[in-house]
Amino acid sequence: MLSTAERAFITIPILGRCSPVHLPNMNTVALPMAVRQLITEIERQVKAQLSIDIHLGTISNELGYHLMFMLNRLVFGVTIHNSLVHEVHEKYPLACEIAQIADEVIQERYQIKVNEAELSYLAYYFGIALTENEEPLFQLSHVAIVCDTGRGSARIIAMQLDKILPPTVEKHLYSSLAITKAELEQFDMIFSTVPLPNLNTAVIEVKDIFDERKLAQKINKYWALDTLKMKKNEQAGSVISQLLDEDHFFILSNQKPHHENMVAMITSLERSGLVDSEFKQRIMKREQIKNTLFDQGIAFPHAMNQASHQIVLAVGIYPLKQKVCEEEVRIVFLLGIPESQHNETLLIQLYEEMIALSKKIDLLYNDLSVLTYTEIKKRVQRLCTIPNA
Repeated sequence: MLSTAERAFITIPILGRCSPVHLPNMNTVALPMAVRQLITEIERQVKAQLSIDIHLGTISNELGYHLMFMLNRLVFGVTIHNSLVHEVHEKYPLACEIAQIADEVIQERYQIKVNEAELSYLAYYFGIALTENEEPLFQLSHVAIVCDTGRGSARIIAMQLDKILPPTVEKHLYSSLAITKAELEQFDMIFSTVPLPNLNTAVIEVKDIFDERKLAQKINKYWALDTLKMKKNEQAGSVISQLLDEDHFFILSNQKPHHENMVAMITSLERSGLVDSEFKQRIMKREQIKNTLFDQGIAFPHAMNQASHQIVLAVGIYPLKQKVCEEEVRIVFLLGIPESQHNETLLIQLYEEMIALSKKIDLLYNDLSVLTYTEIKKRVQRLCTIPNA
């Protein structure tokens, strides 16, 4: 039997296993098969719970080594500090939700709870994966930068765009006084420091110095809304508000159980031919396994839908908070996700808006006397619109 001192001495090098400065190659420190299987299971669960293919392939090794060292830290009670926890939650809300799914997988496999600081570091990796798979950024081939303060400002904007746009994107600089509407409409997208006339091309207003992450989000939202056949110059708003239809808006009953309210919503969609006859069964089967709840009172039951090639969204509002499995639900986003023509960008934007609303749920619910379709649509539009970068 080893003494306490001897056990402590043996443990020291294990405790010191923090992530290396230089990533080990396969010849020095092989990534254990168990860690590779863990990554595969995380990908599978993200697909199962969010219907998103996260594609960790490009960062799977880096994530694998991080997971390996993180598990050692958790097993031996080594705590780390991450001063950017709040910033990660603000900038990468969906990546944080994926990190929570990873935590569930780790708890299932290793019976270890991942703490908040470690989850934030995991979210970095998932944020990278989501960013690298942002197809809209790679669909741009040539963009215009329009300024009214000279080419100096335009060059500053161009340098900032280099951080988020692929190197293949051609950037053309113009003065707002020396460019015509016809010329501007030849571009895939326009970044402007001044308001421009009504154009068929997407226009994003920017400041000379802007938040690159926020601008990338806005570009993705423009392309996501484009799939909804909106006019480009109307696309600064909300995916949820554009998908929401008055026929798919429900005031739910606090006198009925949550599952009965969901059945009523699904039945209405089925009668309209928007979801297939098995959709209800798929939703209920998923809910029996795990209730699909965000924090702060948002439920998002969702399943594959064979009756439509487009995402089908229904929204239900509880006048009062509804108790569901020790959680409180206030609003329900019911999603039918098409099996064909799957739109990852639109789905990701939809999830990010739901997460944003969960953080502003009190503003959404302000003044319960006007919980009408028109008012809710207006509030969602306001709360989900990304301000100018």
